[in-house]
Amino acid sequence: MLVCTFLCLSLNSQDLFKKGYIIDKSNKKTECLIKDLDWKNNPSEIEYKISGSENIFIGNYDNINEFKVYNSSKYVFFEGDIEKSSLSLNLIGKERNPNFVTEKIFLKVLVDGKAMLYSYTGSNLYKYFYQKENSGISQLIYKKFLIGNSQTDVGINNKYKQTLLNKLTCNTISEKDFLRLDYTAKSLTNLFIKYNTCVNPSFINTISKKRKGKFNFYVKGGLTYSNLIANNKPNSNLNSDYGYKLGYSLGSEFEYIFPFNNNKWSFLFEPTYNSYESDIILESSTFSGGTLDVKADYTSIDLTFGPRYYFSLKNKESKLFANIFIVFSKPISSSLKATNRNDNLYNLEVKGLTPNAALGFGYLLNDEYSFELRYRIDRNIMSDFLSWQANYGGLSLLFAYKIF
Repeated sequence: MLVCTFLCLSLNSQDLFKKGYIIDKSNKKTECLIKDLDWKNNPSEIEYKISGSENIFIGNYDNINEFKVYNSSKYVFFEGDIEKSSLSLNLIGKERNPNFVTEKIFLKVLVDGKAMLYSYTGSNLYKYFYQKENSGISQLIYKKFLIGNSQTDVGINNKYKQTLLNKLTCNTISEKDFLRLDYTAKSLTNLFIKYNTCVNPSFINTISKKRKGKFNFYVKGGLTYSNLIANNKPNSNLNSDYGYKLGYSLGSEFEYIFPFNNNKWSFLFEPTYNSYESDIILESSTFSGGTLDVKADYTSIDLTFGPRYYFSLKNKESKLFANIFIVFSKPISSSLKATNRNDNLYNLEVKGLTPNAALGFGYLLNDEYSFELRYRIDRNIMSDFLSWQANYGGLSLLFAYKIF
């Protein structure tokens, strides 16, 4: 498993170097291969290689003015004032006016034309900047603030609308365009494209459009290899090892692939039906006849949630993946029973909701079929009983087929 993971990480890393260019502080442009992490937040540095060499160089605020990954993203260096107030209600203050700090950052180019639009994204932070032709880069101000002594009444400084109303004047743009303008990448991008097209009818925005997240739906099934061990605290003579048994799993998988980091991260929700049955004879000198007949009938609806990470392979349509899950299991008509000749020693209904975790590693073939080996960590399915503990866990071999 460790060797496989190492190979995956190695292949994944090599696959990330893509064609692009850098412009250094002397304005020298160099074609190169840039490690494209499809950054969710603006990077502070990049790794790049010169074509034909395996040496990796670091580009940062001190040595790069601009870099671009072809067919992906473009960033420019900016040093100046930035207002970094949060959008989160529990982090905003009472000050209406912007508080600037001077920083060095890389700004992502959203629209490249006579009027440029840039974005800066951090932790719970979304800020936008603009530039007209040969003027400097300035921030578009949007700031939330608390009104008076209230902790819930929020005011908004919408200075960005007035700024753009004054700067982006053209006969195809009306005042209504600014009144309904939102402080979002989509809304601002549409306005800047409209302005650039107005002043230059042949304008084409060469910056790649922001990718959207993607939903996938799979039908899923497989085999389970599970073990159940039940222990009675007051009477160890009732302890039972039901053994490893084959069962089955049927259900579906809903996946949302996030639109960053080259679509390597996703979040999954799996509702599945699972079964385990065991009926065995245990030798026990404590009971009449020297045997104990124990039976487990455990079926459950499992609700599984968790992230998945994809490792790229040379075949772009096929990938390896790893995931970690939280699982909530609700038993259905489940019970543990023990009899000795005609005596019913116990008949326990299992009905408590039990959480546990699971780890998986698998292969996605042609972006359509997936195969996964999953380890289900033991959980106590009899947590409702003070005198009993029954640990249930094991392995699953799962197959999924993509519907859409």
